[in-house]
Amino acid sequence: MLNFRSIKQQCTKTLVIEFSISIILFVGGILLKSLPSYQMDIPLERKNFNATYPLVSETFPFLFCCTFSWCVPVIVIFYFAQKRNSAKYFITSITSFFFAVSLCLFLTNSFKLFAGKPRPNYYSLIDNKKASKVYQSFPSGHSSTTFNGMMFLTLLLCGEYKIFNGEGSILKLIGCCLPLLFGCIVAISRVRDYFHGYDDIIAGSLLGCVTALLCYVLKFKVLCSRNSGEIETEEYREFDDNYIV
Repeated sequence: MLNFRSIKQQCTKTLVIEFSISIILFVGGILLKSLPSYQMDIPLERKNFNATYPLVSETFPFLFCCTFSWCVPVIVIFYFAQKRNSAKYFITSITSFFFAVSLCLFLTNSFKLFAGKPRPNYYSLIDNKKASKVYQSFPSGHSSTTFNGMMFLTLLLCGEYKIFNGEGSILKLIGCCLPLLFGCIVAISRVRDYFHGYDDIIAGSLLGCVTALLCYVLKFKVLCSRNSGEIETEEYREFDDNYIV
């Protein structure tokens, strides 16, 4: 049974350092939202139809995307850890996922600042006194956040149910990839709501998927191995009286 004491015992110095870096990236990503961005010119200004789309309600608010994309993978990680009765699996998986989330958030907001691309509903946002959001079109934060969480979840499921090591099936593969369908729906909704173009959501989706994939393969065995779904074994050596690395 997982408990705080068993989890604390598995907190190696390496994991503590990785978690600390994740916190720095996460906080940094949030702080980037308050910085002024580059501002691309809009040819023909209000005569440019690419910047005069109407302001409509968001199909999926950003808070909902964050809550769903972060909480569901954490719940699944907790379930798989309980199934194994492994505090090591839990703390390693959570650290890996948190790093994926933080890296994705930091890169997304960094690229938004650097690109400074106006949204398709640029003038509608200006007219409704929401000027702070007008130059944040590329890449799509909804797409990157959702695909980041859903890709990590898909990888967890594919590894757990041995999809690519000879024990999988078409039905299992479809079931494991369902989270990505949600990511696609969220991404497409951003174009329907006139907050992004297709290039924005494609870039955001790729960014979310790549960061999730990189962080997963760092800690988990390859999906085509017999032990897919398990965390990588590490070479331990004594560091001090309290930690091992």
